[in-house]
Amino acid sequence: LRSILHSNRAFAYIKLRKWADAERDCSASLALKTDNAKAKYRRAWARFELGKCREALTDVDSVISTLPAQSRGEAEELRQKIVKAMGSEASVAREPPKAKATAPPPEPGFTRMKIVEVSDSEDEAEAVSSDPFPDIKVEPSARGIEQAKNEANSRFQRGAVDEAVRWFSKGLWL
Repeated sequence: LRSILHSNRAFAYIKLRKWADAERDCSASLALKTDNAKAKYRRAWARFELGKCREALTDVDSVISTLPAQSRGEAEELRQKIVKAMGSEASVAREPPKAKATAPPPEPGFTRMKIVEVSDSEDEAEAVSSDPFPDIKVEPSARGIEQAKNEANSRFQRGAVDEAVRWFSKGLWL
């Protein structure tokens, strides 16, 4: 169930164009269930949008290899986009992995900063364990988690994607 919650929340993040959050949730989903094809496809999509084409290609190829021929359409379309972004299919097969590109320089008038979070607070552990969504009332049980998932899916289908993310998050918190 937790794998599904991560994968579904990742899809909501994709709809919100929060690519890094989507990639992170897909990886969490796959850590729990390595054969989750939806999570792997969604991670490929997020990685493609983040410019991580080589990783995206690895994921989408893995998805394509596990799906029956009649179910590969979306994955094959994504693969074509990835390959096009990389140059050509022939260069994909021959090129060794490239070193990670450095970040582009900041816009004029801005300075790039690395932010490191440090806390001397002893209350931090308590803050992590406190309910991040106290307004969402869900029974702390498997049944409650299932209820949170169903409510999140319902809100997603109605277009309330931000609310769906909150409900998926509540289910994962439980």
